[in-house]
Amino acid sequence: MHFTERELQIDESLFLFSNVKGRVLWPDSNQNLKVKIGERYVQDDFAHEQNLVITENGRKILVAGCAHNGIINILEHYRHLKKGMPDLVVGGLHLTNPRAGTSVEPEIIREIGDRLSAYPCSYMVCHCTGEEAYGILRRKLGDRIQYIRTGDVIH
Repeated sequence: MHFTERELQIDESLFLFSNVKGRVLWPDSNQNLKVKIGERYVQDDFAHEQNLVITENGRKILVAGCAHNGIINILEHYRHLKKGMPDLVVGGLHLTNPRAGTSVEPEIIREIGDRLSAYPCSYMVCHCTGEEAYGILRRKLGDRIQYIRTGDVIH
């Protein structure tokens, strides 16, 4: 097992990064997610959350997992590291709270959509994005965003 603190170039086509620090549109549902340090539980900063960049056939694909750090912060960190933007972003956007069964406020989702639309990326979202949030994002991003599920084949 190998833990990374910041970035790791695994091979010529795989690059891993973590330690995303931005807090722009940071998901409110993170407030309930804690980490134990010593005897206390404190707010998880998700510095450990890893993002994978796959380079294949000249395309860059960012796999953002559950995007607890906020997809805007992850994309800005990517831009800083790679001096550009990915062609495709795949992952959950953490815009729903599965325990409460609620979605992030529509105004915040629309603001995220506005920011995502400014990037030259396409998006394949899933899981913790939630279908309500996806619907709002779809109205803003059109065909640049798709909802994927376990078992879907991506070409």
